[in-house]
Amino acid sequence: MKSVRAWELGLWDCQRLRSAIDVLAVVEQIADLGLVPGVGAWTREGGTPEPVRNIRAHLDRVHRTTPAGQRVAQGAPISPADDAENWAFAVVRPDQPHIANTLAISRRGGDHWDIFLLVGTSRYTKAGQSLEQFGATWAPFLEHLGNVLYTVARPTLGTFTNTEDEVLGFPSAVAHRQLVVGWRSWFGPSYADAFGAEWLLGLPDWTAALDDGGVAHGLNASPVALAENDPHLYASVWPYLEPAGVEPAWPRPRRARKRVPAQTEADQELTAFRREMAELLSFTMVLAGNQRVKVFGPELAELSQPQRALVLHTIREAVEQDLAAHPEARLRLEVFERPPDLQALLDDLAQRHTRFGYTVLPGTNGH
Repeated sequence: MKSVRAWELGLWDCQRLRSAIDVLAVVEQIADLGLVPGVGAWTREGGTPEPVRNIRAHLDRVHRTTPAGQRVAQGAPISPADDAENWAFAVVRPDQPHIANTLAISRRGGDHWDIFLLVGTSRYTKAGQSLEQFGATWAPFLEHLGNVLYTVARPTLGTFTNTEDEVLGFPSAVAHRQLVVGWRSWFGPSYADAFGAEWLLGLPDWTAALDDGGVAHGLNASPVALAENDPHLYASVWPYLEPAGVEPAWPRPRRARKRVPAQTEADQELTAFRREMAELLSFTMVLAGNQRVKVFGPELAELSQPQRALVLHTIREAVEQDLAAHPEARLRLEVFERPPDLQALLDDLAQRHTRFGYTVLPGTNGH
């Protein structure tokens, strides 16, 4: 099985989000379209979150005001990059509940609202699908969701991408009106003003004028190419950007990869498992004061010894890579349990890295 990347649907600096009431309206709209807030976790045994019945009450439970947001309420200034408040939670597509999705809505700075949906593409086999089948159902679904949310929220920029951690830089790119090209993109009127609507309408492979003066853009590459991060995914775009001297915030120029030896079937299974664990750890909430938070939910007791060893290795790798990539930030890992081997790993990481800490979530078996 080839490595696949998670899909990201982002709507950045949404002009029509102003309060928790607007957040509720957006989440209810997303639920009406087929992604419902859920409670619980996805497990390797096939468990999935249960859809919630009362969305308003659920949003009240998951709402978090950051320390920076508390200071803002008292009249203090806040950086445009810092979250003042956020809502982050699982969302489930009832007809395909085994696909893991996380929805996060946040208010940055004084009044910059973002909507971010992360779709766990690596779990397509758990839904009993081929990657082609997954792409044929999820890509049009997410594109339609992006179209609807663009109209509802009026973002400065909308993106449907596979960037992994690069997406964390999109709010800054939007603030500086840097070009971001996704598999699908929605450029708001301010982007049309910055680059010229006519120039944006010339982007390969296809474009369409939007009713607010913005421009929609899409690539002809297949959803499978997006999931597998095909090296030719953006091949049609570069010849258009280079003569104009436009260097986008995304995509990044690709580097050649070294060939690796073929794997055995057992190795492939463990590689797929490690990739799944790494994807669970790839999502990071960025809070005020350079605080970063990762959540890890799988229960180690349910895993084989090789899988358990891989999980511990992957946690260490994810923590150390994140700390190295963000030298000014603090990182907190939230877990649902702490058996002795995981406890030892977390304590070791905390001793080695003063900027790392961990928390056992309340109401779990971590005591």
